[in-house]
Amino acid sequence: MCKRYLRAVVKQAYMYMEEISSIYHI
Repeated sequence: MCKRYLRAVVKQAYMYMEEISSIYHI
């Protein structure tokens, strides 16, 4: 697997989690 691809996926997942936590105030 490409490191660049993994880094992009991790960044997307992190932003997604941040969005959810801001919505649900975790």
